Amino acid sequence: MDTERYHIVSDYVAKNEDGEIKNFDELSESAKGVKKIAVLKMDVDDLGKIFSKGLPKDRRTLSRYATLSRFMNHFFKNCIRLIAKRDDQIINIVRGKRLPRHFDDSNKRNIVVVYSGGDDLFIVGSWNDVFEIAFEIRELFGEYVGWNPNLTISAGFAIFDSKYPLYRMAKITSDKLEVCKG
Repeated sequence: MDTERYHIVSDYVAKNEDGEIKNFDELSESAKGVKKIAVLKMDVDDLGKIFSKGLPKDRRTLSRYATLSRFMNHFFKNCIRLIAKRDDQIINIVRGKRLPRHFDDSNKRNIVVVYSGGDDLFIVGSWNDVFEIAFEIRELFGEYVGWNPNLTISAGFAIFDSKYPLYRMAKITSDKLEVCKG
């Protein structure tokens, strides 16, 4: 198995010149325009409903449920890492799409994937990189599920000063995600 491609967790982190994970001040300083950081929380909508009603009764088998779960987990662990890395194959899928772009692409995103697995993720980083990756994730998730209208993803996004406490950032962004889900 190619260990560069398949990971147990999505472990993308922006690093400073010393090889250490960038702190919030460094992430905000690397932002384009206003020197702020952003938080992104995303998760799959109504996944429990998909598991309970998504398959016809005669096709509800343990192996089908395991496969669906494995595929969701694969997207949030492996694909998110490739999106964050700006992997050429992944980026070619979104190239040419009308996604928001504020600045030229660089090779390195100034983000930290705090968590990504199962059916959700939590990312913090320079506001512009977090903003852009949110649209790329949404687009690539749609491609991943074949634009199935029953498999959608919602997001909460907020911009903060680098000195704002992380637990408050997480709470505010979670609240925005819940509002989005309605």
